[in-house]
Amino acid sequence: MRSKVRSRSDRGGASGSATTGCGWTGGKWNHKRVRRVYRSLGLNLPRRTKRRPPRRPLQVLEPPAALNRVWALDFMHDRLYGSGRPFRTLNVVDEANREGLAIEVGTSIPATRVVRVMEQLDEMYGLTSAIRADNGPEFLAEAFQSWCAEHGSRTNHADSSARQRELRDGRAILLAKRHGCAQ
Repeated sequence: MRSKVRSRSDRGGASGSATTGCGWTGGKWNHKRVRRVYRSLGLNLPRRTKRRPPRRPLQVLEPPAALNRVWALDFMHDRLYGSGRPFRTLNVVDEANREGLAIEVGTSIPATRVVRVMEQLDEMYGLTSAIRADNGPEFLAEAFQSWCAEHGSRTNHADSSARQRELRDGRAILLAKRHGCAQ
């Protein structure tokens, strides 16, 4: 048995080198040869592209007129100090007074758990008319979207930071012009 392992390691199969042994018998195949054979057999696969969120119309960020009108939902993540295990927090903030309504902590927070937190907030504060969130998979999931639809809360999905900055700067210029502070 030792002779087989030694002969295999001499060929580079078990030693973890850049070449790949092709079984117990045979020569070395490096990654370039494997790729060439795959291409000749038509086995090359297209590269996976990043899934992009759907384009939505621009929405101007208006400050809410009263409490409990617009809630902002966002995730944060960190690691525990001792074990290094990752965890996430779901933060729900009322945009009128920046009050933290809920913080849900866990290692995994799927869309069904987000809906459960929203149900608890509905019992405590009543329904909100709008929910602002980013394009995370939890907020684009069918469970969360159907909950928002059946409770009458519209979802405002945030655009990329550059587009949000343009909207914010444009609103600041409009407000300055309205109050007579020309720039």
